[in-house]
Amino acid sequence: GIKVDSEFRIKGGIQYILGQGAGLGHTYLPIELLKDMSVDLLKVDEASVEAQIMNLAMERKLIIKRMGITHRFILEHSIEWKNLFQGCLEN
Repeated sequence: GIKVDSEFRIKGGIQYILGQGAGLGHTYLPIELLKDMSVDLLKVDEASVEAQIMNLAMERKLIIKRMGITHRFILEHSIEWKNLFQGCLEN
């Protein structure tokens, strides 16, 4: 099986949480909520989640956008989705 602390598993869990949020109509998740939900779902430490959030951003599989003093995350399913939500983030 896949190890609990596998990068593949943690990335998949983060993407799952963002995808579920999008399915409920959310265009982003604040970083603290994303980290808390990921730690709770995956039963891994916060540092592992943070590392994989950054890896997903470098792989262009999620977008990190600073809004005031917080960061918001979008799962980048497609170019169309990115363009759709880009307008929402700029407001």
